[in-house]
Amino acid sequence: MTPTEAAQYLRLDQTGAHTPESALRTLDYWRNRGELKATKHARRIWYRKIELDRFLEIKTED
Repeated sequence: MTPTEAAQYLRLDQTGAHTPESALRTLDYWRNRGELKATKHARRIWYRKIELDRFLEIKTED
């Protein structure tokens, strides 16, 4: 998924706290901290659905 698609999948655009630009910055923040894995190919960043699901599983409260 592209970063925009990943932000939509995580519903960052629906939280009310994020603009589309800040949602992408949030993805970058999580990626730079190593909390969210991404693939870099041809100078583009891609997110795999399985990694987004893993991220959600870790972040989900009990």
